[in-house]
Amino acid sequence: MKEFWNERYSEAQYAYGLEANDFLKAQQIGSGLKILCLAEGEGRNGVYLAKLGNEVTCVDYSEAGLEKTRTLAKQNGVEVTCVCADLGQMNLQAASWDLIIGIFAHFPKSVKEHI
Repeated sequence: MKEFWNERYSEAQYAYGLEANDFLKAQQIGSGLKILCLAEGEGRNGVYLAKLGNEVTCVDYSEAGLEKTRTLAKQNGVEVTCVCADLGQMNLQAASWDLIIGIFAHFPKSVKEHI
């Protein structure tokens, strides 16, 4: 599956566009929050949240997607932390985040139970 996403995100165009998800934009999210974006892909949601003035960490297991996240963040004049990891193997510390999002995140049952 990792190969699928690396191949998909290796294309020049952004698979889901450059704008944040409409549902996410409709939420009244403030600034100054520590936010974790799960299965972030190419970074459109994480960059949006960083532009609002938040400290954002984007996690995905596609390095190609995270490279596009870094590029998009730079183009928008914001910083995001990128972590290439399998969420089923990641140790998420309780009470470490103000907000955790997962937009169009596809997880097997074993990962859903872990996170």
